[in-house]
Amino acid sequence: MGFHYKSGPITYFEAFAASSKELCKALRDYPLILAFGWLDIKKKYNRSVLGPFWITLYMGIVIATLGVIFGQVLHLPLREYLPFLTLGYIIWGFIASVLKESCSVFAASEGIIKQLSLSPFFYLLRLFWRNFVIFFHNLLIFPLVCAVVSCPIEISSLLVIPGFIILCVNLFWLSIVISFLCARYRDCKQIVDAFVLILFYVSPVIWMPTALSPKSSVFILAPNPAYHLISIVRSPLLGMYPSLASWLISLVMGCLGMVLALCVFGKYRRSLSYWL
Repeated sequence: MGFHYKSGPITYFEAFAASSKELCKALRDYPLILAFGWLDIKKKYNRSVLGPFWITLYMGIVIATLGVIFGQVLHLPLREYLPFLTLGYIIWGFIASVLKESCSVFAASEGIIKQLSLSPFFYLLRLFWRNFVIFFHNLLIFPLVCAVVSCPIEISSLLVIPGFIILCVNLFWLSIVISFLCARYRDCKQIVDAFVLILFYVSPVIWMPTALSPKSSVFILAPNPAYHLISIVRSPLLGMYPSLASWLISLVMGCLGMVLALCVFGKYRRSLSYWL
């Protein structure tokens, strides 16, 4: 899965073109990525009865507890709040896991990177796949919640497909940038962890956007990328249509971010083994 880069300095256009070709080649080797991703999950839950469903069970307990407590504190009907909280917490778990694991994805495979000519995209796609699998395990909680609170599934739920694709594109380019930054500057891991924690509290994961005044929403929600990314996935499943602003911001952020990430990848790919 190796790819040849010319010797000497390269322009950002050359870096973008070369890394785009390498990404396409890495995606064609998806059977290897899927196999190693499954292996990671099996290894982590070796000799476990429930396997990755332990995470699902834990998340279900947390969601039920938070739903009952915060529903009472915020004076929200459980039929409205519990599905909102369930989807928000599951989607956020996916986002946070990808971002945090991106910090150590190359350091964890240092020995392999220095010995084999596998593309760095292999390790990033492997990370993405295993979190993708765990995300869909956790998503099984939502139909159960809908059954309990009698939450109907609307036709707008089909919009979750493009919304989730846009979310994945944004997470992928972020994982590229974060992984290279953390490989070069190890202190960036602490910065990412702190940023993810702050982003959790300022994003409507366990609190609803309606809790904010219109003036506060302009300063807290409008510039918050996590809010828009969560909204384009969560709103359709709740029978609502995400705002046009959320769609546009998420889409533009994904396109521009991928261009930036591929330029970074192409420029610094050859330096990766020296940073580890």
